[in-house]
Amino acid sequence: MMKVLSKDEKNRIQTLINALSDQHVSVGWNACRDLANIGPDAVDALTILTQMLESKDAHTALWARVAVSHITEEFDKYIQYFITALDDKKRLFPGMASAALACFGEMSHTALPELIKELSDPHPDNRWSAAHAIAGTRGYGLTAVPALGKLLYDPDEKVRWYAAHALSEVYPETADIVPELIHGLDDIDDDVRAYCVITLGRMESIAMDSVPKLQSMLDDSNPKITEQVQLSLSSILQVHTE
Repeated sequence: MMKVLSKDEKNRIQTLINALSDQHVSVGWNACRDLANIGPDAVDALTILTQMLESKDAHTALWARVAVSHITEEFDKYIQYFITALDDKKRLFPGMASAALACFGEMSHTALPELIKELSDPHPDNRWSAAHAIAGTRGYGLTAVPALGKLLYDPDEKVRWYAAHALSEVYPETADIVPELIHGLDDIDDDVRAYCVITLGRMESIAMDSVPKLQSMLDDSNPKITEQVQLSLSSILQVHTE
């Protein structure tokens, strides 16, 4: 049984459909992403989106497929397209294919081998976008943990941010990553430090080697980090003493 849309919901969808024809193509890309988030209720957009699949602009065709796959819920039919697009670096902007895969959340786990390769790409946009997509795979992304750990040393702050966030979402299960996370605790970016603290706490007793460093952060200049340090220490030490 189809959902009965409110007037505001119908107007929202129509506005996005109109945006697909905007003279600024990036407006259309964003509209595709919003329609994808709406899903099957945006069925009225399928006619124009299907036409956009044949666009000469590779980015327009890419984002149209993201929207179509979510509206039709035929994810398996389209996922390989986005995996192949990771190698289309001549036509697509850096990071664009990974950003599209990130829209599929855990369903993008079949792309993990290719996304892990992207983590070592020379272009930082490819690295951070791949880390962003891997974060959405959650538990499936354990095979990416070693490569994500290396990115905590990356010279690009945005790459380190997304790597740290991905590690906090993937939930590492091995102490091998602890040295990299401890290194991340000294990052100049507050969010990177916070994500590393969160990840260590979620690892519980596996992260015992991080306790001295975490204890030294109890007077961190950021009170939110201090609060998270306390929570992570409690988690690590409580499990260790049980």
